[in-house]
Parts: sequence; C-alpha cells; structure tokens
Amino acid sequence: MGEINKETYDLTLEHLSNEMQEIYKEMNALPGKISNLENLLEVSLKKLEKLSMIWVSGGLDNRRAVQKILFPNGFFYDAQNMNI
Repeated sequence: MGEINKETYDLTLEHLSNEMQEIYKEMNALPGKISNLENLLEVSLKKLEKLSMIWVSGGLDNRRAVQKILFPNGFFYDAQNMNI
C-alpha cells in the first residue's frame, strides 16, 4: 500500500522534469526583476476584488482576456455529468 511501480515513477518524474524546464525557460524569458512585488500584488488583489465589475463592463475581447488569465488552459464542460 502507498507504493507505485518503477515505470509510473519514471514517467511521472520525466513529465515533471519537463514541466519544470518549461517553467524555468518562461521565467528566464521574463524582462528584468519586478522591483516592487508588494505593489504588484496589492494592485492585482484590488483588480480581483472588482473582477465581476470588470467582466460585466467589458466587451467580448476584455472577457476573453480575463478568461484566458483565469483559465490559461481553458476549461471543459461535461454536459452528461454537468461538471466543469
């Protein structure tokens, strides 16, 4: 109980290693360091508090941008089971 086989371990390790490499590549491609992270977080939280207003007041392009930020990989609806 609580053990996985070597093949599953190796496949999972390879997958996670690839994911980490992609993340490191993306991080290294970002321009410079954020000098005021606290300010960025504060502004972001204020925008999140007003997310419903941003959604309602925005046009189609704005809503698509918000949706892409919140669900970068999209989301899927299973109509048969009524699950997202």
